[in-house]
Amino acid sequence: MTIRTRLLTRADVKRQLLSRARLTDKDESDYTEEIGICPIVELLELCELIKKGRIKASLISFREGMQAFQDSLVRRGEVIIVELDQNCLAHSLFEWDDHAVTGLWPPAANRQVSPTRSVRRLLLRPSKQTWWDGDIYAEAEAIYKSIEDL
Repeated sequence: MTIRTRLLTRADVKRQLLSRARLTDKDESDYTEEIGICPIVELLELCELIKKGRIKASLISFREGMQAFQDSLVRRGEVIIVELDQNCLAHSLFEWDDHAVTGLWPPAANRQVSPTRSVRRLLLRPSKQTWWDGDIYAEAEAIYKSIEDL
């Protein structure tokens, strides 16, 4: 059985966290063979946009939406929040030859992209430590190359 993966975009996260309808538990019969990949940067960006007043919502509604999101989709394993912990950073930031670092990964060292886009690249870069394929990374690149980052 192959489980499909789907990238959660900024718009998906906004819809999940700020919608008035609260998420509810599903029946076992509603099980899906799809897992959403949510880079932590999407949550941070949404919070930042609310703080700057670019999205009409309160931080309280964001917090409540985040709790509902964690208690439903994340808890059920339907969404994985990808974080940039030390292990992920070490494997994503560098090029490797067996077990030795050979240099910085060029897309992460690109001075032409914003820090937000660099972090998204580091989070989604496929490696031996990630279980999703390069399609998620390519999808994010296609979506965000034309969107102005924070």
